[in-house]
Amino acid sequence: MKKMVRKNEGGRSMVEMLGVLSIIGVLSVSALAGYNKVMAKQKINKTIDQISTIIKNTRLAFVNTQNEAAPYAALDMKAAVALNIFPKEMVVNSRVPTIINLYHGDVMLFTDDEGASFKLVFEGLPMDAAVAIGSTDWGVEDKNTGLQEISINDDKLSPLDN
Repeated sequence: MKKMVRKNEGGRSMVEMLGVLSIIGVLSVSALAGYNKVMAKQKINKTIDQISTIIKNTRLAFVNTQNEAAPYAALDMKAAVALNIFPKEMVVNSRVPTIINLYHGDVMLFTDDEGASFKLVFEGLPMDAAVAIGSTDWGVEDKNTGLQEISINDDKLSPLDN
């Protein structure tokens, strides 16, 4: 009688499969971290684009104002919504003007007492977005632009203060 000799069939052992799965897990975690960074950067860039659009639309809406000393005197939140100054995706309620940014914080537009300039307020931004917005040149130093300041996470304007 002949003995049957088994040949090694070349299959993968359980240890090898666990090693492959652990490598795939590590690569997946690092890819997910990179994806989160890209999404955060995209959100910051979108917020900067929204601010730029608001500033541009505000200037365009009041460029032909008869009152040259106070071109933004008629600007308030209702007028801003009616004039489509804010991008559509930011307007939550147009009757009681409620404007929300990508981080679910309030957005407000104010004029100074004389109506000579305007101020934009963005609430609820994380630190990295605030730094990116603060380091962008918005032309605030140029008095002819109408933009007085961009305020980020301004505690003085919080509705909780009485």
